[in-house]
Amino acid sequence: FARAPGQEGVEALVTGVPRERFAMLLEGSGCTFGIKPAQARTTDLGRSAHELSGARIALEAHEVASARALAEHLAGAPFTLESAVDAATDALGRHPLPLLCKDARLACALVERIEHDASLTRVSQLAEASGRNERALERLFRFHVGVQPKWVLRRYRLIEAVERLKSDAGHIGALAHDLGYHDHAHLARDLKSLTGSTPSELARGA
Repeated sequence: FARAPGQEGVEALVTGVPRERFAMLLEGSGCTFGIKPAQARTTDLGRSAHELSGARIALEAHEVASARALAEHLAGAPFTLESAVDAATDALGRHPLPLLCKDARLACALVERIEHDASLTRVSQLAEASGRNERALERLFRFHVGVQPKWVLRRYRLIEAVERLKSDAGHIGALAHDLGYHDHAHLARDLKSLTGSTPSELARGA
């Protein structure tokens, strides 16, 4: 949700998982407010998560009752972080999201596990933890997450690499090994693709 100075109403967008590095130019002043859809179902929009991956789609207010209520709240009040949080809490409280199906709950749990368990670096490990084979796991992630489990694993491990490089440069080869890479060159390539910076630049805070 976003509103620029003097703008009437609120622009509402649904954004899928951004698969590529992107940049956004912000000019002037205004306010934006986002909600992480960890407990949402993209099927409520008539789409799978894969269809939204990498996309920015205008959210029509009639598509989701909670989104309509929230947009109305934000459009009619001073748009500050505090008012947006209050409006979101109220709107989602009056229009609770449907209960997630078993597969959606599993997908959410696995993504959370990937985020917090740095020892997970391979899809085979995740398949063993989930009790599903790798093909079934790929179908699950495609529909409910929007990207493949390998992509999610790599993204979280790269985020970890950035944090470790910023706090303690260490040895890039050891870091690559810890994160499941065959060599430091592959890690350096992926870091460059994700952040636009080399490991040494990240370590220097450049």
